[in-house]
Amino acid sequence: MYIGLFTTICIIVASWFVCNEYQKSNNLPNPQLTLGECEQAALKFEKKYKDTWKIKTLKVKVTAYCPCKECNKQWAGLVCNGKKMSYYTDKGINICAVDPTLIPLGSTLMYNGVEYYAIDVGSAIKGNIIDILKPTHDEANAFGVKHDQIICIKK
Repeated sequence: MYIGLFTTICIIVASWFVCNEYQKSNNLPNPQLTLGECEQAALKFEKKYKDTWKIKTLKVKVTAYCPCKECNKQWAGLVCNGKKMSYYTDKGINICAVDPTLIPLGSTLMYNGVEYYAIDVGSAIKGNIIDILKPTHDEANAFGVKHDQIICIKK
C-alpha cells in the first residue's frame, strides 16, 4: 500500500516537531530545523517504506541501555532472538527494545531523525516505552529518560 500525501505531510510535520523539540529540550544551538530539511528526510523515509502496510505516531517514554551485564544481566550483549547486538550494530543498524504487544518486533522506528530496528525486549519495557541501545553504559546513563513522539512502521 502506498503511503499517501496526507501521511507524508503528517510525517513531515511530526519529524519537524520532534526534531525541534529535541533540540530545544537539550539546549542545542540553532534549535529550528527548516521545514525543507524535515521534508527531505520525510520523503526519503516515505520512499524507503512505501510498501509498508502501517505507519503510526506514538507518544512514548524513551530510555537507553547498553550491551553490558548491568543493563542486561545474563543476556549481556544479546538481543531477544539470541543474536549478538554486534550483529546489528556492526552493520550500522540502530536497535531498540520494545513491548511487542504494542510495537511488533521487526518494526522500524524513527526517533529524532534516527531509524531504529525493534529487535529486542526487556522486563521493564511495558506499554509505551522504548529502550534504545547506546554503545556504552555511560552514554546510556547520560541519555536519561525522555518523553517524546516516535514514528512506527510495522511490516
